[in-house]
Amino acid sequence: MRTVTKLPRTAHNRQSVFQQAMAASDGNVFCKVCNKTVTGKQQALECDECQRWTHRLCGTGVTLADYRMKMKVVRNGGDFEWICPSCIRDAAEQAEQADDIGDPQFESTRVDGLLCRR
Repeated sequence: MRTVTKLPRTAHNRQSVFQQAMAASDGNVFCKVCNKTVTGKQQALECDECQRWTHRLCGTGVTLADYRMKMKVVRNGGDFEWICPSCIRDAAEQAEQADDIGDPQFESTRVDGLLCRR
């Protein structure tokens, strides 16, 4: 799958970002969660991390009021960052794995009945 060149989300280019995604994927953009086609008329968000689209109702955690507020910001020339739950979960797991590496633990062994620490 080809990636879509990121453009700032503004009123005139939100649709063009979606159209660019459609062109890069041979006319079909699929929801990361349900794998159904995302159309330009549906409420969907593009993840700033993986650049995949997700229908608002497919577990994004974005309410209709929040979505409308974000689109109002976009229409007024603003921008917003959104990272999908899957990428957030992946980042948390990577951080947890990095924490698990930490300092080595002491090992204990018995040598001739004595407890030695290394």
